[in-house]
Amino acid sequence: MKNQNKKTSIEQAIDDLLSSGIPENIPLGKLKEYLKQNKKDLNKAEEKFKSHIYPQHKLNWNKNYIDNFQIMKTVNAYSTSIFNIMSKLINKNNLIQISNTEIINITGYSKPKVIKSIGELIEKGFITIKLKNEPKTSRATIYMINPELVTIGTGNQTQLKKEFWQLTGSKYKLNTLEKPSKIHTNWLDIIKNENYIIGYDKIQIDNEIIYFNKLSPKEKQKKMSVTIEKLQTKHPNKL
Repeated sequence: MKNQNKKTSIEQAIDDLLSSGIPENIPLGKLKEYLKQNKKDLNKAEEKFKSHIYPQHKLNWNKNYIDNFQIMKTVNAYSTSIFNIMSKLINKNNLIQISNTEIINITGYSKPKVIKSIGELIEKGFITIKLKNEPKTSRATIYMINPELVTIGTGNQTQLKKEFWQLTGSKYKLNTLEKPSKIHTNWLDIIKNENYIIGYDKIQIDNEIIYFNKLSPKEKQKKMSVTIEKLQTKHPNKL
């Protein structure tokens, strides 16, 4: 039987707005104007709405941060495959509880490969251990996925990053690291020496034009830029 007390997303949003101090007598048509002028109330309502815990089946999309694409090259193919599987099973807090046996059953990889890959993912900052397994209770290890690579739903990425790097041994405060761990130092170096840039490209299928992200090597872009500059110098009237 359907739960008559269950709120819809719209009802929950209205309740959150009202509980944040927004007057009940404001006409719906003027609500946006009021919120623009009262950012404090808007931010309070937004935090309330984001804090609700929704069922796992409602969180049906992941956000992958392609900016860190070059970091994926630092691990082997087995580790990449296991990471992709784990990132699809995380909850709103970027946590996943999974055993090596379950990973073996899903991937078909041997136990040594799974153990080695999990170790590599931890060592290089893709995942970290939130809570170790308890053999006596058959409880599997709880891992946290690096939120700089993947998040799910509308989680607060700043807070998740803080928690993740703290678990790896980093002292994290907002967007500034104090005494970062070796893992995070490696990440910062890779990001600083980024080899790719993100651009856009398009393809026409039938009568429809589809736009998509395109990764291009920075070195190639640099060479192209230099070549164009040389041509402009030699043939200023043709370019």
